[in-house]
Amino acid sequence: MNIDLSIRNNPQLCLVCRELEKITVDGDNLYLPTAPNKLVRGILLDSGIPLQSAAKVPILVSFTVVDKDGDPNDIKPQGLIFKVSSC
Repeated sequence: MNIDLSIRNNPQLCLVCRELEKITVDGDNLYLPTAPNKLVRGILLDSGIPLQSAAKVPILVSFTVVDKDGDPNDIKPQGLIFKVSSC
């Protein structure tokens, strides 16, 4: 995923990307709660994008995934929105 440089200069976005860099994907059975048939293989570090919300801070993060019963070399991106309390 390519992110426009004007968005990249956003301090919130930089903070999200720095936090994503701290995460490691350990194990072969990690899956996304919205797609239990997909196994996570990694995080697309530049994909963390803070979204607009009044009460919470939703963050869109993309992962690299494979189908649980499919070809392990058929890696695809899959997005997931996390909602973080602003307090």
